[in-house]
Amino acid sequence: MRLVASQVAPDALITEEIRLSIDVYRKMPKAISNSKKKLQQALSGELRPTTKPRHRQSSKRH
Repeated sequence: MRLVASQVAPDALITEEIRLSIDVYRKMPKAISNSKKKLQQALSGELRPTTKPRHRQSSKRH
């Protein structure tokens, strides 16, 4: 990995601010997907997740 990184590295270091945005997609819980009413609410955006994903698990590559 170091070899590849050294081959594609820019000549100068990045000195300005950078932004990172991550979209996390998770499976819908069975309690929601089994209920037509809750499923419709979730798909329309009325029903939102009540827990946040743990960032360490979200950032792992699969």
